[in-house]
Amino acid sequence: QQALALLQNNQPASATGAAEQETHSADEPLLLTLPQAVQLAICHNPQMRLSWSQIAQQAASLGQAHSTWLPQLSAGAGRQRSQLRYPQSSNPADRDYHSTYASTQNLGLRWRLWDFGARRAQTDAARLQLQAALASQNEAAYQTLIDVLHKYTDVQIAISQLRAQRAIRAVAQRNLETAQRRYKQGAASTHDTLQAMSDLARANLEISRYQGEYSKTLAQLIYALGLPANTPVFLENASPLPQNKEQQEQTDILMRKALDDWLDAMQQHHPAIKAAQAHWQAAQAHIKAAQAEGLPTVDFNYNYYRNGRPDQSISSMRSREKLVGITLNIPLFDGFANTYKVRSAQAVAEQKAVEYQNTQQQVLQEMVATHADAQSAWRNLNAANGLLLVSQEALASTQRLYQSGATDILQLNHTLSNLKQAQQEQIQAQAQWLRARLKLWLAQAQTAPLPSMQP
Repeated sequence: QQALALLQNNQPASATGAAEQETHSADEPLLLTLPQAVQLAICHNPQMRLSWSQIAQQAASLGQAHSTWLPQLSAGAGRQRSQLRYPQSSNPADRDYHSTYASTQNLGLRWRLWDFGARRAQTDAARLQLQAALASQNEAAYQTLIDVLHKYTDVQIAISQLRAQRAIRAVAQRNLETAQRRYKQGAASTHDTLQAMSDLARANLEISRYQGEYSKTLAQLIYALGLPANTPVFLENASPLPQNKEQQEQTDILMRKALDDWLDAMQQHHPAIKAAQAHWQAAQAHIKAAQAEGLPTVDFNYNYYRNGRPDQSISSMRSREKLVGITLNIPLFDGFANTYKVRSAQAVAEQKAVEYQNTQQQVLQEMVATHADAQSAWRNLNAANGLLLVSQEALASTQRLYQSGATDILQLNHTLSNLKQAQQEQIQAQAQWLRARLKLWLAQAQTAPLPSMQP
């Protein structure tokens, strides 16, 4: 929810153009913003549904652990009939069956008073497992967000490439018209016209390739969102640059934040680390529970029997029986079963400790890479914007020279190729910065403290 709120607050205004409109169906396409894509993915992602089931399971386990602190009460009732005869008796009346009827009731109460910490350890372990399940759900949501961001950005890249290539085709078309006009005036040869036609054909081929790439990335995004495959989707243009003062301030804060601060925040609040830590602590609690199971226990017992105890022969005499007592159970020898149980719990705790350390290392390494990528992507975007501006000015200058006959078609084509390369560099730089900025926002959302589960 925090990550989604950040995406909604930093979502740029719609800035779609004619290039995107040509690539979407006209039959009322779905305008898909990035927050909407995130919501759809979270609602349809199988891992999210699985995480809800795991949370429900751990919540039930915690309830079972709490139930061991309460007394256990049982009751029973029965109706019995007894038939008795003496076939060898001298009295004829004794040779017939004599029936006796009795109704029995019983009530039992058992309450464990002391167990040297077994119930406390089991409750702590269940609480920690629930905390781990909650953190794992946050991690599953984060991975879902990352997957959606990548696929959404891939579609944005394909749209930008298609738009840029159409601009290149428009320039190639104008160059062809210029070459044809100069040929008619006798200022150029047929070679210039053929070169211009070749560039235009190459631009059309590139448009066809980028159209196919766009269709593929859009289909992957639609599938990831759980929508029908034939759903017409119209994406909102996500600009990589901040659109207002608030977004600029948030971006500046994220970029100025030191790497050590990011690592400290991740160490304390990252859901994957919190989940691994909770699993390790739960394993340690299981060790205490296993050790306590081999220690004495003290129970309070109360039983009430009316007309006999269960599974006993009935009597014609009516009876009432009450039993009250305290039982001390001291385990003496169980074939070393509890010893091996403790060793198994210790081995699991060691495994969880290693997994905890490994998770810490992976998360912190990923944060280091994300921070470095963000810094590099911001510098690359500024450099790519400068390169594109120079390439556009160079093309305009070369076109003027070609129109006046001061240069040839080869130089014009070379300048056009440079512009195309600059456009691709800018598109890649924009995509890298957009991904890096969104990942920083998600990292900021992940560092928010999770609610604690008190016993």
